[in-house]
Amino acid sequence: MKNTTNINLCYPVSCWLLFLAVLFTGQALGQNTTGIQSGVEEFPNYHPLVVHFPIVLLLLAALMQVAGFFIKSEGYHRTIFVLAVLGYATAWFAAAWRHPHIDPDAVSTAAKHIFDEHQKYARWSVWAGGVGALAKGIELYFKRRLGWALLTTLLLAVAGGLVAVSGHHGAELVHKHGIGPKGGFLKKSTASIPPEVYQNPNAIENDTILKSIHATTTGTLGNTTVQIRYSSPKVRGRVIWGELVPFGEIWVAGANNATSVEFSGAVEVNGTLVEAGKYAFFAIPGAESWTLILNKNWDQHLADEYEPKDDVVSVEAKPLPNTHTERLQYFVEPPSGDASGGISMAWESLKVLLPVKAKS
Repeated sequence: MKNTTNINLCYPVSCWLLFLAVLFTGQALGQNTTGIQSGVEEFPNYHPLVVHFPIVLLLLAALMQVAGFFIKSEGYHRTIFVLAVLGYATAWFAAAWRHPHIDPDAVSTAAKHIFDEHQKYARWSVWAGGVGALAKGIELYFKRRLGWALLTTLLLAVAGGLVAVSGHHGAELVHKHGIGPKGGFLKKSTASIPPEVYQNPNAIENDTILKSIHATTTGTLGNTTVQIRYSSPKVRGRVIWGELVPFGEIWVAGANNATSVEFSGAVEVNGTLVEAGKYAFFAIPGAESWTLILNKNWDQHLADEYEPKDDVVSVEAKPLPNTHTERLQYFVEPPSGDASGGISMAWESLKVLLPVKAKS
């Protein structure tokens, strides 16, 4: 019996070691062998390679658990436990370690919905796989009592089903929308390659770039220099106000990281003194009126860490009709006649102005 147990345990462990060997051998071949078009290093992460293992392991553990009601071998049931643990571990590894994220500005709404569903089922499968493996361990401890055996079967079946649905959505992203292979439409690390920054995002000739681009605007108000750094998304035929950008919700007023506004000197915004420094610019759009906000926390992704307590000033502003602006763009507008100067943002067919004047 002991030898049988060892054989049953060695099999899944050997499969796991074989996977690691293939992974690193493939990487070496991709780097050193001529005639190979792409190696492991061309993937933005190991997710596409790892993700198939939890699918197979959790489904196999669930099927073996069902058959286990008719098989009493201790080694057989320990093998199920090992498969469940490996299924949970690889599911966690695929979901948590360098997991890819799509560029939402470069894909369709349908693709983004499928990606969100993929993420949801992947998270659930990790939890279900972990709880299922734990339940199998407890079942073994209590000598496979019927109640624990039934609970383990249910949990492993749920984990296997969830990871299969997640995998199905992943396949849809790859084969229907072209997302994933060689990093297509995936966000990649650009730490070593500074992104191109545009002064006028709407002056790009033959602009075929789908994603948001980095842009900057610099101007003066009195003796104060104002610099705005932002990401500029495109309209791309979408309904912006009230749909892509919901009414009544805090919005980054751009894309990717928070839009930042830096003043070289103190300014006055709607009667409120704003000291020299760098601020985030947020907005709460509305059909008739917008709230425009300067916030202390400029170093954040979108408005993920937005806190009203960090607001320096908020101003109600009326959106004005404007000529079509394909890419979101900021302007520093000096006062002209009776018109107030300040910072304006234009996108699609609207324009809003945050009144700012230099403090004399």
